[in-house]
Amino acid sequence: MIQLARILGFIGIIASAVAPLPILGASYLKLPAKGYLAGEAISTTVDSGLAKYYLENSLSRTAVNSELDRRIRDIEQRFKKRPLDWLTLREISAETTPDFATLFFIKQSLSDSRNARLQKAYRQEVHRIDAATRRTTRAVAARSELRKYKLIFVPGFHYLSDQSSGADFYNQRQLFRQLGLSIELAATQEDGTIEENAAIIAGVVRSESRSSTPLILISASKGGPETALALGKMLEPSETRSVKAWLSVGGLIEAIRA
Repeated sequence: MIQLARILGFIGIIASAVAPLPILGASYLKLPAKGYLAGEAISTTVDSGLAKYYLENSLSRTAVNSELDRRIRDIEQRFKKRPLDWLTLREISAETTPDFATLFFIKQSLSDSRNARLQKAYRQEVHRIDAATRRTTRAVAARSELRKYKLIFVPGFHYLSDQSSGADFYNQRQLFRQLGLSIELAATQEDGTIEENAAIIAGVVRSESRSSTPLILISASKGGPETALALGKMLEPSETRSVKAWLSVGGLIEAIRA
């Protein structure tokens, strides 16, 4: 699942955020697999023969194993009309494996033409930036429209004491600085409670909103439920008008329902 998420970019970020966690004590394979997914050729490892077949054959519309095809069709028929949420994915994962559930999620997501267009646009933009940075400086590669936004990064657990985890968004913040964008790291408590950090995030949003600068929030891990609590319950709707987008990377948003 991690390999797939890393390769697929935008849709992979979503998959890593909602795909079910592996069952405790379960042991999974690491089978080499190649195929096309979300418009990209990928070479990765998957955790079962069924997931390997799903990637290499079923997802590319070629059928070579009637027994596996029937099993996949049965799973798709039973689950395709269910909400595409963590409960559905957990059930599919328990019946198959986490990688199969992740592939199912990606396929079902991209069956919506709006998601497919967004994924295509994302892929084109990544390729454009890559080509631009090869030709010139990174600052030129950023679209001028992005410069009107301020990016607020909400870090994850122990982002100060364990900088090797990437929870502090250090590499991303460096990149965006090189692109000439305005950024800020929300100074949450690295091991604080969701409620404590949500109050800090709400304060940052209130402060930044006074300048009327449009904001994009990017959170990781436990920063997800903290941001959700801040935006959904602690801030009034009028206080969130400056927030134009929020990207949650691996945040367990369901946790705020408890």
